Amino acid sequence: MDEARIEASLEEALALRDSGRVLDALEGFQRLQEPTADPEKKAVLLLNEVTCYMILERFGDARQRLDEASRKIPADSALWLSVEYTDACLMKEEGKPEEALDKLEKLLSCNPGLSRDQERSYLYEEIQQRRAALLYQLGENEKVIPLLEEVLSFEMSPGDRSRNLCILACCCRTLHRYERAKELYLEAREIGVPENWEGRVHWDLGITHYHLREFGKEKQEFLLCERGIAGYGIPVFDLYGWLSATCSALGEKIEAARYAQLSKPS
Repeated sequence: MDEARIEASLEEALALRDSGRVLDALEGFQRLQEPTADPEKKAVLLLNEVTCYMILERFGDARQRLDEASRKIPADSALWLSVEYTDACLMKEEGKPEEALDKLEKLLSCNPGLSRDQERSYLYEEIQQRRAALLYQLGENEKVIPLLEEVLSFEMSPGDRSRNLCILACCCRTLHRYERAKELYLEAREIGVPENWEGRVHWDLGITHYHLREFGKEKQEFLLCERGIAGYGIPVFDLYGWLSATCSALGEKIEAARYAQLSKPS
């Protein structure tokens, strides 16, 4: 197979992966191993296999392919940066968030000009997004905020932007920065909130409106929580406690009493 056909087949496999046909993409990358002679190009194919296995949650296979890729790359290869980044991503999936974060931060400290490197700035952006996600997972809200403010300046899909806005808003709400949280959640809502964030957005906006003394808006958000309570995983007694306080603030005494009764475990 000549170079042009190999390149075309690689692009086809990448397109298959991006469209969700991960197993077909994996087979495509594997078929290209034999006609590819260059060790670094073989390593690139293996790294693409690693990504497929991570999507499929086959982390043992991913680790095996990553180790194989590492053995093929010369010590002075520029590809090592991608290998180390992929290793950090895999560590996160293996349940090692602290180790993954440490590796990403070392990558940045060892490559201080990465953000200014036009050919590799995409990798800097990916590292920053991964760092933000890991810090959020570890509950480091103060550190997440400036990082995500930077991340939101990058180009990304509407879905990724909405998710990052929600994470940033959640951190701001947790730290009692209610005006900023409200602004961010409403911006995410304009784009379209990710399905797995719908309940959290209603809940957080309800609490945010309460602290901003916007009780009518607060009640609306909490009623939406009540409507979707089975799928949202909202703490039911807490929800009724908030609704009781909201109705009381609005002067709705009968409703406040009803929700106060519902907020008590039977």
